[in-house]
Amino acid sequence: MTRKTVIILATLDTKGPEANFLAEQIHKFGNEPLIVDSGMVGTPSVVARITRKHVAAAGGVALAKFLQEPDRSIAAPVMAAKSTPELY
Repeated sequence: MTRKTVIILATLDTKGPEANFLAEQIHKFGNEPLIVDSGMVGTPSVVARITRKHVAAAGGVALAKFLQEPDRSIAAPVMAAKSTPELY
C-alpha cells in the first residue's frame, strides 16, 4: 500500500489536541499526517510542520502584524487562502 499524506488544517491555539489525535490515527493507519496551523492569536499546543508564521508569510503578511491588532475578519481570509497545497 502506498503511504498517503493527509493534511490536517487546524487552529492549533484552540484545536491542538484534536489535530494531534487525528495525526495519531492517520499515522496508525500507515499514512503521513501533515499538520498545518492556521491559528493566529493563542499559543499553539501542538507542533505543526507548516506553522502559522509560514501560512501568514505565504499570504504576504507577517504574523507579527496580525498579532499587533488581532482581528479574525482580516486574518482569517489570508490564513484560509494560503493554507493550500502550494505551501507543501
